Amino acid sequence: MKSIQHRICFAITCAGLTALSLLSVNHAEARQPGYSAAAAPSFPSTEVYYYNGDSKVTLHLALDELYLEEAGASRAAVVAETQDHLKNLSVDAMVIDSCCEEGGVYVRLERPTNQRELSDLAETLEAMSPGRAARPVFYSTAQTARADKTQITGTTRFSIKVADGEDFDALANRYGFSVVKEIDYSPNTWIVEVNGKGLVESFDVANALKENERGVEWATPLMEKWQTPRFTPNDPIYSDQWHLRNTGSNSGGGGVSGEDVNVVGAWTLSPEITGDGVTIAIVDDGLQHTHEDLAANSRTDIDIDICGNDTDPSPQSGDIHGTACAGVSAAVGGNGIGVTGAAPEAALVGVRLIACFVSDGEEADAMNHQATPASAADRVDISSNSWGPFDDAGRLEKPGPLTEAALLNGVTNGRGGLGTIYAWAAGNGRQSNDNVNYDGYANSRYTIAVGATGEDGTFSYYSEEGAAMLINTSSNDGVGVVTTDVTGSAGYNGIAGNNNYTNSFGGTSSACPLAAGLIALMLEANPTLTWRDVQHILVTTAEKNNPGHSDWETNGAGLEFNHAYGFGRIDGTAAVVASQTWTNVPDDAAALTASSSPGIAIPDNNPTGVQDVINIDAPDDFYTEHVYVTVNATHPWRGDLKFTLVSPDGTESRLTEPHGDPASNYSNWRMMTVASWGEDPDGDWTLKVSDGGPADLGTLNSWTLNVHGHIADVSSGMGDEWSIF
Repeated sequence: MKSIQHRICFAITCAGLTALSLLSVNHAEARQPGYSAAAAPSFPSTEVYYYNGDSKVTLHLALDELYLEEAGASRAAVVAETQDHLKNLSVDAMVIDSCCEEGGVYVRLERPTNQRELSDLAETLEAMSPGRAARPVFYSTAQTARADKTQITGTTRFSIKVADGEDFDALANRYGFSVVKEIDYSPNTWIVEVNGKGLVESFDVANALKENERGVEWATPLMEKWQTPRFTPNDPIYSDQWHLRNTGSNSGGGGVSGEDVNVVGAWTLSPEITGDGVTIAIVDDGLQHTHEDLAANSRTDIDIDICGNDTDPSPQSGDIHGTACAGVSAAVGGNGIGVTGAAPEAALVGVRLIACFVSDGEEADAMNHQATPASAADRVDISSNSWGPFDDAGRLEKPGPLTEAALLNGVTNGRGGLGTIYAWAAGNGRQSNDNVNYDGYANSRYTIAVGATGEDGTFSYYSEEGAAMLINTSSNDGVGVVTTDVTGSAGYNGIAGNNNYTNSFGGTSSACPLAAGLIALMLEANPTLTWRDVQHILVTTAEKNNPGHSDWETNGAGLEFNHAYGFGRIDGTAAVVASQTWTNVPDDAAALTASSSPGIAIPDNNPTGVQDVINIDAPDDFYTEHVYVTVNATHPWRGDLKFTLVSPDGTESRLTEPHGDPASNYSNWRMMTVASWGEDPDGDWTLKVSDGGPADLGTLNSWTLNVHGHIADVSSGMGDEWSIF
């Protein structure tokens, strides 16, 4: 942005709008799920585009405004001079409104015009006042009304980078631009200006270079817009919270700058997004709501202690886990104390559960806590669960029927029918070859299984793999996460001289509440998101971390999945921005269900194994979300068995791997994969079963396939293909 100068915006009532060939957006392009045609703005406009690097950016070009910039005059003088110019031009117009803060005024004109007349008027006004710039005005396509300091303007200049060996001078001659400045920090890069052309024509030139010249890496117009300072934590230990903002230097010798959840951009949006109005339940061993950095966000009026059968979730001696989780989600930010959470203004509810032996009924109570109160303000929006079965790869454990029913009730009736969001730690058993699919809590479609990646962006040494893992977030892999600790000497005590905080927290126990905090930002940005929409947004906006890892696979819908990373690490800012304009996906369709009872022997110690096929006859426009595979297999050492599901599009989901589980048989064990998200489920689904150990024979008795998803409402503008946006 240039230094503050007088800025005038002319508003003109227009008729007979002229389309621009290169700048027109093709409205016939298919919209994808999650998109909707933007609401028509309340001012006359047309959609235009330019390229920001490789990204195509679409804006509303206002057809009744001009942006004038002039230094050295008072607001009153600029208005008066403009009135005189318009009178001299015999323009049937008058100043009828002025607004805005220092540095700009609006002037509304009373005369119909069109694009060409508006452009001519801009050139004339520039010529009448030396040093004055007159430019068209743009607005975000998310905007339907004009507002102060939301204007965007362009210049006739753009930056251009060309490949080695490209004849830059020939391009300059052919397209009619000249060099303003050569960039010394990027090779083969210049700022250039289109000769003798207006802004519209300069956009045409930049777009043509990007679209038609293979040697042009980018041609990006220099756009100008207001930048407004937003929430920046002033908490003294925030600088050490590398999981929120990894500078490399704050995450140890192995840390890599930028390997974090990219939340700072969400905090600095306009308006800022900090989790205000969203409630997160920390289901754990307690929550110290009196902590200096948690108290202001704690909802002590709706806390619960299931272990103590009262309403005070304060931890007892040795119960330090939940307080650390709470700080990761929603420690108070900007209070000049300690740390900040990912959602520094979200409310916290303590649900003390895992500090004692609990039954299925008590787990169900925890899942149902404040899910459906009469007052929306008292509802739990997000339930963060950093617990589950032991991560020793020696068990298959799932929720009891009451807890299953409570989860179903939560996603069906929670949040006023939009569904409670259940975040779940994916598990810390990688070194034991444990897997998310051996945990019936984390592999439920009603929960979001969250893995962990370290300060260098690769999976943490403990973070389990699994076809059921949706996403990952940053947690420790040598460098601990900095968060709140129970006060006094009873906690982790990772920070010398300050027993109220720790720098040694981690595991998927930390990754899960971090995801919960990021989801709180999404819900503030768009409170109408359903529990499934949250998952859709996370899937389609996640960052592909460790892209060189060999397990990345592109599924039939064009989405990339990895058993160690899910769809990638949550990109907090991208998820929030997508949430702001998200169109909810259609309701859950009836599951597509089929079963087979092959009763086939599984060859012993044979990597090829056997396979069986189930055919799904899917309705048109059915989009896959979650796929359940329920297996009955007899085997005296079930840990020998490997199950792999292959979708009709060829996507392979490794449901289990050979591991150290010595128990016998898979008895109606439900496994889940999200790897086929967005695919067309119509066709043959193949289950492969092999035996990875000697001396034991088994049989695949039966299996059932349940494909959950939705039928796209093509009439609403959703396309017939899935793609990442």
